[in-house]
Amino acid sequence: MRRGARQRLGREYHMASSGCSNSPCFYTVASSMGVAISAPLGGFVSFTNSPYYSHEHGSAVDIYFERDSEAFSPVKGRVSQIFRVNSPPSKYFKASNDEQLLIVQALDNPALVVRILHVEDATPTNTVLDVGDLIGSIARSGFYDFWTDLHIHVEVRSPENVLRAKGSFGIVPETQNSKLITNSEKTSPYFRIVEADDNYCLLDSEVGVASLSPFEGIACEVSGSYGILDAGIPHYRVGSIHLSSGAKVRQGDKVTLWGTPIGEVLEFRNGLAVFRSYPLKILLNNQPVRGLSLFPWIGTHPFIKAIPFTPTRPRWNIGEYVQLRLDSLV
Repeated sequence: MRRGARQRLGREYHMASSGCSNSPCFYTVASSMGVAISAPLGGFVSFTNSPYYSHEHGSAVDIYFERDSEAFSPVKGRVSQIFRVNSPPSKYFKASNDEQLLIVQALDNPALVVRILHVEDATPTNTVLDVGDLIGSIARSGFYDFWTDLHIHVEVRSPENVLRAKGSFGIVPETQNSKLITNSEKTSPYFRIVEADDNYCLLDSEVGVASLSPFEGIACEVSGSYGILDAGIPHYRVGSIHLSSGAKVRQGDKVTLWGTPIGEVLEFRNGLAVFRSYPLKILLNNQPVRGLSLFPWIGTHPFIKAIPFTPTRPRWNIGEYVQLRLDSLV
């Protein structure tokens, strides 16, 4: 996201509560095979808000930074290889012609490597990295949709298997010992527009928010338990809910957001209830939108993206309050 309301709020929390100055402060947000993965305070992450195989199968995490164009290392390790990757063209924006894939030998488990995608001007091979070290700039990748913000894509795998799309190990969110706190709503609340451009509007609400350390997010319900949504609904096939330990979830259970069914649980793994999205009709002040994009945020108040069908001049003004209507089509 651009340097608007979301970034200002994130930076205020960052400066006031963490004691950090100019460098991002990082929290461990996930792990895989003993390799800790970290992301910056004030940013946000996604485990399943993506259409790609590794996200649908629990083996990748995307990390979004406060400073849109800079990429920082999510792990400790050594850059062992760098590959050039062809970036597909986009009909909506000028994409990078190619981008870099960094292979980092993990310090936490030297038998494994970390794949980091969507980087440009990368730090050279043999560079030793600590968490938060600058590793380059972020490419505006052709793999993105028009509403996708700049981010890096992170996977953990064996060093003999660094180029195939499949084969990464499962990634576990760092929420297993956390207790969820929420002021959830049974009906859709009103939202305030805090950012608006051709690609999406950013919505803020004072209610319907959940906290599950280290994440903040939008609360939804499944099997009588509340969790944090990590999904693009209904435009992506699957999404997930981050749940606290002890939550009881079964295959086929309904997922509801503000009282409306939005999907059906496929499986429960590593603290995530993975669900299949239902077809939905979403209206913002009676104007249809393509979908909603929801993320776990780190140490800052969460926001929601409302995505148009194509890039278009926004119909709403910053500061305006809007009503969001969500109807299930099943």
